Amino acid sequence: MRFLSRYDKSATNIKECELFIAIGQVPWALTYSNWYHQYPQFPRQALSAASSLSEYTLTDRGTWLSTPKNVTSKLKVFKRGLDDDPADPLLNPGRVLLGKHAAENKVAHMFMSWVVDTGDKGGQAVVDKFMNNGEVLYSKAP
Repeated sequence: MRFLSRYDKSATNIKECELFIAIGQVPWALTYSNWYHQYPQFPRQALSAASSLSEYTLTDRGTWLSTPKNVTSKLKVFKRGLDDDPADPLLNPGRVLLGKHAAENKVAHMFMSWVVDTGDKGGQAVVDKFMNNGEVLYSKAP
């Protein structure tokens, strides 16, 4: 069996690299690895390739939920991030970042305060209920 890597420097690819490094593997550093398949394509195309080639891969929840069922039905989920452990390496929290050149800095800060608010009308309540294809997409902030 081979592992399909998007190898695109996306957040998912960076997480994949962190996981490999944590177990002492750096297959991308080798000239050729017979178990590591570099497939630098968009997320859904990479998931489709992993499905058709019967390869393992790592994908984000948004890509999984937005990929057609004829692709995902051929794949098996071995591990997914869960909300009960903030140290889970596969946790998929919704985050917001503020660029240092934000034009509406005051509004941006108000939005960021709302996003981290854990009250009934705060952003975390929205994150907790945000769904794609009937499934919650992101984890609330741990």
